Amino acid sequence: MKRAVYIGTEEAQELAAYVLRATIEARSGGKVEVHFLNRAMDAAGLRVDNSIGSNTPFSKQRVFVPKLAGSGQAAYLDSDMIVFRDINELFDRAGGTAVATCPTRQQGRDPQSAVTVFDVAKCQWDPVAVIAEIDADKGKYQPYLYQFTFAGGIQRILPPAWNDQESYESGTTCLLHFTDMETQPWLTGANRIADVWLGCLREAVKSGRVSRDVVVHAVRAFHVRPSLLWQMDNGWVSTARLPFLQRLRDVLFYVPPYSLSDGIPFGLGRMASRLVNSRAPRVVKLTALLMSGIALLARKRRRVLVWATLRNRCCLINRWTERVLDDLPTGALLS
Repeated sequence: MKRAVYIGTEEAQELAAYVLRATIEARSGGKVEVHFLNRAMDAAGLRVDNSIGSNTPFSKQRVFVPKLAGSGQAAYLDSDMIVFRDINELFDRAGGTAVATCPTRQQGRDPQSAVTVFDVAKCQWDPVAVIAEIDADKGKYQPYLYQFTFAGGIQRILPPAWNDQESYESGTTCLLHFTDMETQPWLTGANRIADVWLGCLREAVKSGRVSRDVVVHAVRAFHVRPSLLWQMDNGWVSTARLPFLQRLRDVLFYVPPYSLSDGIPFGLGRMASRLVNSRAPRVVKLTALLMSGIALLARKRRRVLVWATLRNRCCLINRWTERVLDDLPTGALLS
């Protein structure tokens, strides 16, 4: 039976998506197809309007997966993940369930559909019509995209270890999901398990599944923190051992794309984002990022992140808490 994985992503998240794809391929022996969902939709001439009530630029894309797959089983994954086991195990557990996903075992976390497996033959909805309904009624966003109520609902029968959120247990975690968007390890070194992701990037580069050019492009486009390239070029130095000047550079001349576009009010953040993504001279872009970073200090979460980065500590920044943790990243998982 055909099995395919579709990774929900956008240009700014593509390095993370490349690493996720590399972990899937390395552990499945190449027995599943892996596609970037944004590219698959472009090739099929399919579009969604992300300006209408989207939590992420690719949240609406998941309903297109069965149509794009055509047959067999198909899985949807967010790009901010890495896997540690053969993803065929996930397909096997889903069996013939129309729409299967994982329960959440981390306390305080809402149920998700970020890891979803479809039996394509049983998912014959019109995705364009589904998105039109969501765009016409914001109240349908959550039940349609997270619970698939338009298709009779989902069954949370997949193992919860296939969607461990910000929590990694060696030998237990099958899929690690970096859900706290401002502390994702490719955006900041202040993530306590940054070296778990960095180890997967190192593995992907050494295997040839991710090229150095991909990392260089992501850094030069301001999609990921600049210290990431320094780590790669200096023997994969543990994030816990980043030199102060590299951490200072991350703070002064880099703002995560999501924070830049959505964190500064009155449309100024979107203006800065357009400038950074334009053909303006690099010095102009760096100045815009410096000024944007200063403006963002009005937000507590930005102050927490900057303090943690400069003090080489970790922090949690999500809708439940913004706080610096006492523990330092050990880097042991990268050895």
